[in-house]
Amino acid sequence: MGVVLTNCRVYGSEEADTVAIENGRVCYVGRWTRLDSKLVVKKVLDLQGAMVLPGLVDSHMHLQSTALARMGLDLRGLQSIEELKELVEAKARSLGEGRWIIGRGWDQELFKEGRLPDRMDLDEAAPKNPVLLYRVCGHIAVANTLALRKAGLLEKNKDGVLREGEVGLVAKHIPKLKVEELAEAIYETLLEASRLGLTSLHCMSVSKSEFEALRVLKSRIGNLPLRLFIYFKPNLVDYMEEARRSEDGCLKVKGLKLLTDGSLGGWTAALTEPYIDNPSSRGVLLLSKDRLAYYMRMAESKRFQLAVHAIGDRAINLVLETASKLKLDRRLLRVEHVSLTPPETLKLLEEYRPMVTVQPRFTVTDWWVDKRLGPRVRYVYMFKTLIAMGLKVAGGSDSPVEPLSPWLGLEAAVTRGLLAKHGLDEALTLDEALRIYTAGGDEVSLETLHGPYKGLRADLIAIDRLDSRTLSSVNVLMTMVDGKIVYMDPSLGKA
Repeated sequence: MGVVLTNCRVYGSEEADTVAIENGRVCYVGRWTRLDSKLVVKKVLDLQGAMVLPGLVDSHMHLQSTALARMGLDLRGLQSIEELKELVEAKARSLGEGRWIIGRGWDQELFKEGRLPDRMDLDEAAPKNPVLLYRVCGHIAVANTLALRKAGLLEKNKDGVLREGEVGLVAKHIPKLKVEELAEAIYETLLEASRLGLTSLHCMSVSKSEFEALRVLKSRIGNLPLRLFIYFKPNLVDYMEEARRSEDGCLKVKGLKLLTDGSLGGWTAALTEPYIDNPSSRGVLLLSKDRLAYYMRMAESKRFQLAVHAIGDRAINLVLETASKLKLDRRLLRVEHVSLTPPETLKLLEEYRPMVTVQPRFTVTDWWVDKRLGPRVRYVYMFKTLIAMGLKVAGGSDSPVEPLSPWLGLEAAVTRGLLAKHGLDEALTLDEALRIYTAGGDEVSLETLHGPYKGLRADLIAIDRLDSRTLSSVNVLMTMVDGKIVYMDPSLGKA
């Protein structure tokens, strides 16, 4: 036998105080006094009363973007454009002339100026550095004159505000990290994830350079510290077969990530009815029905999954109607975000029954959504309804859009965040919330890592407490993947 965890509480069990692991699998859950004395135990770990529960799954995050965001300016929570300019100016002084300044996380809804930042703002702060600052959603950014000039967009874009595909036209001019540097940045992010109690990540919009960095990291450290499930950018469909040669128990290629619309915050999510605060717009569809059908046929023939970003009801309807017409195997379709689901959309979801992923933390940061949608706000983030319909639902962060911590997402799922003012009908129980961050993650990725403990892979965590009132302040004391301890709090001793 490998490791025995004892002097603990076990989530889902009234009496267990011991969990035993052998060959990477849970082989016993129960009382210490009933553990077979004939078993050969290599290590006993006293968890000092901690609670053991299944490892958490982030079912929608962006690994490379999260790693790079840790290296740039953190603009979350800023209350004014002046604050933003001060941070950019300070960064320009520290970097020197000519170096790119990258940041992420601003939200114009928080700014006292009541507007988007623009090219002129950034020129005042850093006239001699190219600057690109992403809105919190990642679907809108603002660039200064130097950055626009490098991208050849200065004549076409006067205010520097970039939407959807325009963002990439500027971003591609940012000097790329060497593959070894990217591998190190990703490794630091994986270690942070393990400290937060995550044992699996569903990595969205993975690039070729990102996957090559993972290969480099694997060759350097051996086993990855977490399980990574890969959803490539759509232009890498031919690369998937080569990538699959690198698969192992902690790295699996699952399919492609598609975008059908943008974000509510940027007025680019595709709606059936206009935005209340922008009546001339219903958002944008980023993928045609024909192109979507092309990818669905390919997924069916090659047997890979499609993780399809669809926030607005018009985008969700497009995805479901296309899949239904093609009779796409529902196990191959994940609808990501499903933010706005009025009755017509719920009917389509119930009829086709795709797998869905939700990001509960959006109920905190999208506090302004009633400004966009008016009375339709009652149809946003309908987590309880989706579960009650019997859909397979998983939870994620969308990091770096939201913090990577699953505990913030769990808390938002239970409390409804700042949307609680509109009612608590869609708030989840603690058990429901934990399920979408554990077994739900398995279901949408066609895995079987969670369930009754005995016999399953030992992806486990230990925490100091589990209380729906204090989820955001939970302390993770241990994280175990495949029976191996990948993180341990110093209070429990050395792993």
